[in-house]
Amino acid sequence: MLTAGLWANALALWTGPPVATAAASNVIRAEQFVVVDKNGKDRAILGLEAGKSPELRLLNEDGTNGVNLRVLPGGRSLLWLGGGNGSVWLGTTARVTESGRSVDFSPSEPHVSLFDKDDRIRAVLGAVGLIVSKTGEVSKRPPSSLVLFSPDATVVWKVP
Repeated sequence: MLTAGLWANALALWTGPPVATAAASNVIRAEQFVVVDKNGKDRAILGLEAGKSPELRLLNEDGTNGVNLRVLPGGRSLLWLGGGNGSVWLGTTARVTESGRSVDFSPSEPHVSLFDKDDRIRAVLGAVGLIVSKTGEVSKRPPSSLVLFSPDATVVWKVP
């Protein structure tokens, strides 16, 4: 029995460890991975957004974004949670509403932004730049601020 064990060890040393070579062959390299449902519709995408920034997108049944997680240039990041009743942005990235440039986020400050179902900004917690429509000047709000907006993106309440 002892002799059989010695022979098994010698054989293992002579042939090399099979686990190490098998683990290396499990690496897949690609620029994009797409997960599809049983009907062939894209449901998840892991890749580079515009060929530059790493991005993970989870898609709803209709193909629209449900969740988006990105690493942006300059150490910035973004988490976007969408749905039929609105969306939430968490991160340090810029976002402008369709109604014009009434709100401008600082690209280096953290914030949480809430949008309604029509993709109109409704609230920002954190750093935000408010553009004064008459002068075009940007009023920078501190990272500790809370700003609430009407449906037409005008400020209805802010603190501090």
